[in-house]
Amino acid sequence: MDEKILNNIEKWKSEIAALETIKAAVGEFADLKDSKAAKEDIAPVNDKVTALFGENPFIKMEWLEVKRSKASREEGIAKIEKKISDRLKKIEKAGAEEEAPAAEPEEAPAEEAAEPERDWTEEIEKCTPGSVYYHWAYGKLEVVTIENDYIYARVIDKKGCKHEWLAKNNSMAEIDGVVEDVKEFALSSIGRWLFPEADDVKVIDPEKAHKMFAK
Repeated sequence: MDEKILNNIEKWKSEIAALETIKAAVGEFADLKDSKAAKEDIAPVNDKVTALFGENPFIKMEWLEVKRSKASREEGIAKIEKKISDRLKKIEKAGAEEEAPAAEPEEAPAEEAAEPERDWTEEIEKCTPGSVYYHWAYGKLEVVTIENDYIYARVIDKKGCKHEWLAKNNSMAEIDGVVEDVKEFALSSIGRWLFPEADDVKVIDPEKAHKMFAK
């Protein structure tokens, strides 16, 4: 298996282990708070969770916000579970791509893909949150976050997208404290499926294309 993929998998596994520990600690804190335990019993657990959040900044959550109410604690645990689930999916996807490197799981068969006619390295390196790309089925997308070698982008005009495509490539991303439904692509999709200019898009299936590309 490619060394970069192995490194990513090890990173995700490490993050999952940390998230499981944090989830258990938050759950312990929540149980104590909900049962109105004594402050001296809650304090050491609070200190433990505070330390865990500080040691794992990748979690991108504020413990002060999570712990403030029963509802926020429940929401916090749900977000942690989602982060665990997302990383498990990435590990599974990485393994599948390594076993079948010619496949494009997020799209139609690979042989129909738009093969890069030039080196897109510069465009890939310039990709940042806020970057805009065009996809034949999703239309215009805006990048909201980038994690490792994956782009997470929101569809600007969902109404123009065919229903069957709205259900594909889905993931969740936390933006400014709000969990949002976004589309997930590998960075290498730039120049194959995602293009900085709409004119560069190759429409795979006109009948299923976003309305901005429909003929």
